[in-house]
Amino acid sequence: MKSTKQRLTLLGGALFMFFFSGYAWYHGFVPVADGPDRARLRHALNLPLIPSGISILRAGHESWTDYLFEVELGLTTPQIAPLLTGRRFVRQDYLQEGAQTRAYRIDEYAGFAIAEHWAWGDISTVACNVWCNEARDRVFIRFTSE
Repeated sequence: MKSTKQRLTLLGGALFMFFFSGYAWYHGFVPVADGPDRARLRHALNLPLIPSGISILRAGHESWTDYLFEVELGLTTPQIAPLLTGRRFVRQDYLQEGAQTRAYRIDEYAGFAIAEHWAWGDISTVACNVWCNEARDRVFIRFTSE
């Protein structure tokens, strides 16, 4: 009898840890595989999951009076569309010739020439901008909230 109770207790504990670990990783509480930065990226893009084939190359954030999150992504397949599905991004037609990405919260950031730009913002002073290069294999995102 005692061994059956012990087995059930161990099984219940193992199941709890399995589900809790998945929940914690998903929400970025576990700093494994860029967990916190992935959680910030999901929030910035309003996505439940980050599409596959995306790696975080560099990221930085600040939360003093306003919240600012900047991240550079590397894409294995040149598809930007999955990143833009969480918010109503609008493609910006006007691009200044020779414009480069600049990061304020990523140390020693080397930008790239901007080929495409999408923007989203709402009335509560929250904004997200997405820039990509010509090859569509590098993406820079800046999310701000007041």
